Amino acid sequence: AERAISLRLLSADAMAKQVEGERSLCDQHDVALLERSTAFDENDIVSEIHDTKAHGMLVRRACAPLAAALVCGLVVAFTHAWAAGAPFRQFDMGRFASILMKKNELAERMCGPTTKDVDYIFMGTWFTQFDQVDNASTCCTMCKSEPRCDGFTWVRSAMPPGDTLGQCWLKSGRMLGKKAKLGVISGFREAPFDIEYAKAAAAQKAAQEGDEDDVSASKDGVHQGAGERSADSARSVAHNAGHDDRCAAAGANCMESTCCREPGTTCFTKDAYWAQCTAVCIPGPNPLDQVSPLPWECKALGPRTKGDAKVCADGEQDCSKVQCCAQAGKQCFEKNTTFSQCKDFCQPGADLMAQDWLPWTCKTLGPKTPGAAPWVRESCSQNGADCSKTRCCAEPGHQCYLQSQYWGECKPSCHPGESSYVGGPLWDCTPVGSRTPAVANDAAGTKGIVGQWVPKRCATLGENCLDVGCCQEVNTKCYLKNKFWGICKAKCSTDPDPYDGNKTWDCTSVGPRSWGLSVKGYPSLLCITLYMPSRYEGPLLKAHLEANAGIFACDGYEVFAAENDTLGTSTDGVLVEAVIIPKIEVGVSQDGTAGN
Repeated sequence: AERAISLRLLSADAMAKQVEGERSLCDQHDVALLERSTAFDENDIVSEIHDTKAHGMLVRRACAPLAAALVCGLVVAFTHAWAAGAPFRQFDMGRFASILMKKNELAERMCGPTTKDVDYIFMGTWFTQFDQVDNASTCCTMCKSEPRCDGFTWVRSAMPPGDTLGQCWLKSGRMLGKKAKLGVISGFREAPFDIEYAKAAAAQKAAQEGDEDDVSASKDGVHQGAGERSADSARSVAHNAGHDDRCAAAGANCMESTCCREPGTTCFTKDAYWAQCTAVCIPGPNPLDQVSPLPWECKALGPRTKGDAKVCADGEQDCSKVQCCAQAGKQCFEKNTTFSQCKDFCQPGADLMAQDWLPWTCKTLGPKTPGAAPWVRESCSQNGADCSKTRCCAEPGHQCYLQSQYWGECKPSCHPGESSYVGGPLWDCTPVGSRTPAVANDAAGTKGIVGQWVPKRCATLGENCLDVGCCQEVNTKCYLKNKFWGICKAKCSTDPDPYDGNKTWDCTSVGPRSWGLSVKGYPSLLCITLYMPSRYEGPLLKAHLEANAGIFACDGYEVFAAENDTLGTSTDGVLVEAVIIPKIEVGVSQDGTAGN
């Protein structure tokens, strides 16, 4: 009776099979084995908690009515002892009760600070929930047993009336804020002191490992050789540095190395055969996975590489240093040695949509950002359908949000507490899975508003375009005749040109193909009108000009009249004058009834 009982849990495989078969672990004969030990104090309890960390969640799930795995194990231990014929009086019940009280006290000290009647809102990279959890301390212990858990919320009122137990929600990601909610207790996985202590301990351990080259003893007393020790030390250094060739590069399989070269990234698993380095991993199908729709486990195989994760360029930002783009279908292209930008497509020479006419080298810097994989459209949920099971959305730009634990829909955004219709249920708005990115555009077909310099600099039909390398007319491109001359044409042939004395052309193209003077919108429009200045049409056109409306909203416009007239100055500073129509003598038809 002076000796205590140490519990040894089943292997993860056997336990998983039992849970999958919906069999209670507490009813199985082989859940725990009785072993004798010489001590069972607070240190043993702490050690037991850490040693069984990998199996803790499965045990608590299977032994939910008992809430804690240790209690379940003790009950089975007593059962085994009684079946073996051991006198029940040998077990000191007071000692075991004291042990359980110490375990609860230790669990409370190991957890971070808690807040009553407040729900912590996390950016939902991962979450799960368990029923019949007796208190917030047990919920915190469950959070510490799950590597992905960053915070928890225990809900007393989640179960049916009359049930004294509650519900434990485990959450992951960055905390966004707090929301008042009666009957809940929320907290963090780590106390601030624990976090700082862990950082200091890790730094001290790394420093010690860097200085040690001799043989060291492992946890269970088995000694490592110098070669094995050096390999572990090198792996640790590689994790910390993130620049070792032994660590996986972006997009490579990191299953074997378990470390990443890119700063701020971690090696996360998809399944038993593939793992990849990313800054963030959200369990479930990954819309960016171009290989298959199978879900990602997102189990971290090693520590995060030191440094901040790369933030890719967006919009018109310079991408020269990061060499990656945030928007799907974009790629970083070099303009010159001092500036690069993310674009759908790039052709060497002038960029008609750029703010200036300086040419682009179009050297690619980094890979193209992938869009949603082809399987997303067929395998993920459509708008209006339940997405809580698929955990992904078919529509680009949509995210699966939960209304409750049983229903979710794909929406562009969600506001907690909102309702889809008057009197309808309120939305929880917890995000599930990843947001579906936009589908990559047809890069070569990207057209839009051209720069203000295009009408002033680019060549018109018949002008030499060799030096400017761009054209104004729709569907024309600058083609060279020789090293001294080039004009804007729709197409070019190296055969003798009958319109140029049967001379041959080099037909080397310079710059992009024009889609017209789309200075206000795409496609470009040229608008004209004929008016009588002395009638109501004159004042009406002047009002249009002041409002920049009517034909004056087109990319180009002309006004015709039979007499001189000035309408005024446009918003872009152009003096608008009527083009005079020449007076033409009107003839008389043979029957004398019509003029022509």
